[in-house]
Amino acid sequence: MTTSNEMKVAVVDHDPTEPAGMFGERLASRAVTAGTVRLDETNELPPWAGDTALVLAGGPMSVNDESEYPWLKEEKALIRDAVASRRPVLGICLGAQLIASALGARVDLSVRETGWKTLSGLPDNPLFPRTFPAFQFHGETFDLPEGANLLATSGAVLHQAFAYGSALGHQFHIEATSPMIAAWTADIRVPPRPNGILVRLDASAKTCSITSSARRPSVRARTGRRSAARGARPSSSPPCEARGRRGA
Repeated sequence: MTTSNEMKVAVVDHDPTEPAGMFGERLASRAVTAGTVRLDETNELPPWAGDTALVLAGGPMSVNDESEYPWLKEEKALIRDAVASRRPVLGICLGAQLIASALGARVDLSVRETGWKTLSGLPDNPLFPRTFPAFQFHGETFDLPEGANLLATSGAVLHQAFAYGSALGHQFHIEATSPMIAAWTADIRVPPRPNGILVRLDASAKTCSITSSARRPSVRARTGRRSAARGARPSSSPPCEARGRRGA
């Protein structure tokens, strides 16, 4: 039986639809002892999470919702302690926003991004190629904490990945498996374009599929649990778009 002293990684989940995905699979394949913390169920962090590396998953809430989710303050304190102790911290989407917020940076509404996007790794960054595809599902973005290094960017949302000490945050979902993306986008549609074409996200092919709107009725776009709140700024992105969640 695994004891708290044997835990090496704490995977912090904020929503049942956004697990660690491929990161969880990789930890298991390498026999890394990991424990999952379901903050949406427990509303508190276990003591052993203060002695481990951290993987902070996504979620539909905002890092600014501390009155509604009081455990956000506790999680940010945990992040600051981990960085001060030089324990590894990986933040995915909401997790990246949590790292930025914990380190004093602002997190606010952004252009909504949903679907596969082409991002750019900054010159001399150690992790990302010059261009690479990544799945996006968010409606907020983060400023860079003072002293952080920007690693990846895009034309729509400037801050896509950053490093600060032992922490790495990325706005995009490189952990997502095909079943996860299929579940997130199952009910996403966009309104017909002027030429009568309806665009639909394709989770596996990293593209949009195009069909005649005359054959397929328009259905509602996915908003996520809280994405429509606070009126995110209009998106000028290409047609493969729908309302994304705030943190995600």
